[in-house]
Amino acid sequence: MIHGVSLVAQERPYFLAPITTELQRDKTNAAADSYALVDIDVVDMTSGKPDLSVLMEAGLKTELAQLSQKRFLYLMTHSHLSTTPGKDVKAIKEVLRELALEVGFEKVVVYDSSTSATWQQRVQAAEQYVEGDNKDESVIENDYVRVFPIRTKLSKLLAGEGDCFVELFRPIDGTFQGLEGPLRDAIVQAVQKADLQQKNILIFQLQSTSKGEDLVEKIFTSRERPKLRDANDPFWVQEFQEQMKRFVPSPALLLAEELGFQSSRYRHSPGGGTPENVLAKVVPNIQLPTLDGSKFDLHRDVQGTPTVITFWGLACGPCRQEAPHLSNLQKSLGNEKLRIVAVNAYKDKREDVAKYVEQEKLSQLFVLDGETLAKDIFGVSAYPTTFFVDRTGTVVDYEIGFFSESRLQKKVEKLLHSDLEQTKPAG
Repeated sequence: MIHGVSLVAQERPYFLAPITTELQRDKTNAAADSYALVDIDVVDMTSGKPDLSVLMEAGLKTELAQLSQKRFLYLMTHSHLSTTPGKDVKAIKEVLRELALEVGFEKVVVYDSSTSATWQQRVQAAEQYVEGDNKDESVIENDYVRVFPIRTKLSKLLAGEGDCFVELFRPIDGTFQGLEGPLRDAIVQAVQKADLQQKNILIFQLQSTSKGEDLVEKIFTSRERPKLRDANDPFWVQEFQEQMKRFVPSPALLLAEELGFQSSRYRHSPGGGTPENVLAKVVPNIQLPTLDGSKFDLHRDVQGTPTVITFWGLACGPCRQEAPHLSNLQKSLGNEKLRIVAVNAYKDKREDVAKYVEQEKLSQLFVLDGETLAKDIFGVSAYPTTFFVDRTGTVVDYEIGFFSESRLQKKVEKLLHSDLEQTKPAG
């Protein structure tokens, strides 16, 4: 026993699994082939250095070595909020990274997570889940959402306890109209196409701007319908009836029930900002320096050509994922058909940006000193945020984050198709 942690009570303070499905890659790292979640609350720091004895006794090193591919390990640490302040998490992460490299992994990335959940609460649903023969978790995607069926233990851990994961592309913002119309139809069609065998919990993944945060709780609240505890007890029958009178189901729960689920939950990433405010507006007249030393005039230089403007930074992982795909689009379509402008909003140094662009062989136009433009004019608070601008310089759409190459290509195709429609001769 170490500091009250019993190995008998907690025989396996880690969760290991190969990364094999599209959902798993989406929720970890597209290049990773193995996953580990390690409970660092069992790590003894009495000597001032991490002591992994409990983890070793439980078999962590042996099981890490048995993971099939051993090329790229995505490792997460788990600690309870009450214990995190007293631990040298950085030192523990480094020891775990060295252990993974020792057993044969070529690359290891380690992230820490501190949560109010206990270890058992975090892993119980995944450990108890019985996988069937069908482990296909391929994404089902349309213009509004992407849907993942959850059919594996690892996905239960990564995406929650649900049976289906619905991710909304568009943030909940000041223009959001609720779960109605085309969005509702898109969710229904995608979930039905997933052909789920179990339908207990439907999980919504969403993000919001500052104007949409209040709508999230109203539309997606996870309150479940009251349950009758004892149909033979008049007290509980009356209590149930009173609860039902007060209960107001959320639109998300009603939609989940329509699709055959017992309940719904949501995971929310509040991004802040007000990017929706620039929709249907012409981009402002502002000049910024380009990477090659010239000046980029935002209003003038987007005139006459459909343009993609993305706000990014070197320390932004999703930005780096998006960049090569934007570069490929620029190369394939050419500057005459589409202009792509990457505005650095992280105060990155010119030489650092130049080194990155050269290493990655990127071909889009890079603009510097864009922090004020991003935050004060375009209302950007999360990165990357990408705007789609028509040939008149009017913002017609935006997207927060990077989802996939296919998604980005569809957005560009929509922009170009709209441009063709606008330029068709009358009659």
